[in-house]
Amino acid sequence: MEFPRVSPESVGVPSQAVLDLLDELYRYGIEMHSFMLLRHGKVFAQGHWKPYNPQTPHAMFSFTKSLTSTAIGFAVQEGLLSLDDRLVDLFPDKIPEEPSENLQKCQVRHLLMMGCGHATEIPNLGQDDPDWIASFLHHPFVYEPGTHFLYNTAGTNLLAAILARKTGQTLTQFLKPRLFEPLGMGDVYCHALSDGTEMGGAGSYLTLGRHGALHPICGQQGRLGGPPAFKRGMV
Repeated sequence: MEFPRVSPESVGVPSQAVLDLLDELYRYGIEMHSFMLLRHGKVFAQGHWKPYNPQTPHAMFSFTKSLTSTAIGFAVQEGLLSLDDRLVDLFPDKIPEEPSENLQKCQVRHLLMMGCGHATEIPNLGQDDPDWIASFLHHPFVYEPGTHFLYNTAGTNLLAAILARKTGQTLTQFLKPRLFEPLGMGDVYCHALSDGTEMGGAGSYLTLGRHGALHPICGQQGRLGGPPAFKRGMV
């Protein structure tokens, strides 16, 4: 997707404000690779530092979580899965022999809200453990799901695994016709975990332009020249 290029002043932003922003980033020692500033669907400033350029894919890290939650939204709307689906039903081959009461209560919605019930996150889960799903499900579910927030990248990785199990597609395969192609983004790469599941919590790579293509719909209730992508109140 290509955005019109305009001057900062034409969208109500002083050019000096852009320069002040860059000066401030330098002052705090923030290493810049690339940046793009948009307003009203128009690019009013963009830049790249060598060796980076407009074709360089950048690691999106936790922005990937937004792609994964979007994919789950599509799957729910299409009836492929439910927010009420329980982990013990989705992965009966991976759960403990005697799952705890809290694990039995944990649903897809709790992974989305980062409230599955874990008290601690498992670092780097799935990088070297081919049975990382079982490791996640055997990790103590200390709290009743939905009552305790814990930032949990592994939980979002599990959402990508649920998507794969329900649809037979990876995260990027599933999103390609539903999100990437309609936005003119082309192919999107996502790092795979040791069992082949794409890393839904932090593994995507996007060029600056492809990343920017997602932003207009974020402020327009999922619209891009049409109706919202998701039903209001679905999640």
